Amino acid sequence: MMRLFPLATLLVAMMISPGFAQDAPTASELLAQAREAFRKGNGEEAIKLADQALAIDKTNIGGWVLRASVHAAIEQFDKAVADYTKVIELDPKAAGAYQRRGEVNFKAGRIKESIADFDKYLEFNPEAVPHHWQRGLSYYYSGEFDKGVKQFDVHKTVNPEDVENAVWHYLCKSRIDGVEKARAALIEIKSDGRQWAMPVYEMYRGKMSAEEVLKKSVDNVKDEGQLKNNLFYAHLYIGLYHEADGKADLAKKHIALAHEKYPSTHYMGDVARVHLMLLKKKEAK
Repeated sequence: MMRLFPLATLLVAMMISPGFAQDAPTASELLAQAREAFRKGNGEEAIKLADQALAIDKTNIGGWVLRASVHAAIEQFDKAVADYTKVIELDPKAAGAYQRRGEVNFKAGRIKESIADFDKYLEFNPEAVPHHWQRGLSYYYSGEFDKGVKQFDVHKTVNPEDVENAVWHYLCKSRIDGVEKARAALIEIKSDGRQWAMPVYEMYRGKMSAEEVLKKSVDNVKDEGQLKNNLFYAHLYIGLYHEADGKADLAKKHIALAHEKYPSTHYMGDVARVHLMLLKKKEAK
């Protein structure tokens, strides 16, 4: 007759048998899986894995940074801000977290908060002040046009042939002194190799029409991605040009085209989206 083992004894035997039980994944292993999921474009899975990792190790700064990055990428900006805030709580000297939180605050339309974060980042990295064009953009949207002029002036010292820098300098200056004085003070650009850039610059100089800018931005462009990119920038800067000139309807039309028809994944794509969002909020008041 077969002898029956007590249930408790059987369970113990099964648990110690080779291959029955496996160690639970560590926080580091889960984060490695999260990074791979994010790399493959699966944001929701990446967040799920990061959540599990952070439940194991709440002090893992890399985990909070990774989850913040994923939240930002899928436009869950409030959650990204919360994650970067946690990084700063864990390491108050984490300068990069202030920079990234500033970017996310801007993308969420919290302009003043973005400036505060950029300022904090620059306290840790004062040598980065001339490079910080993002703070200049936030100054424009916060209405601090004098500070914007200064930021774009200093950016010229490290990026002298950038049409965008000249344009944003013009946009800030025009809000202080008017379009004609802004044009007279337009930063000189001799050569910006992006196809749309010099036509845009000529428009701000008063030497080219918006229609000509659009035509020159797409001449002989065969690649669909490049065509979309050129039209995004052309429409964005045409819209901003009209806004400076007091033509609100034309400004909104072109900025909407930039964001809705030719959306960009660059930071400037967020600028177009935020600009349109702020316009709509203003109209709703």
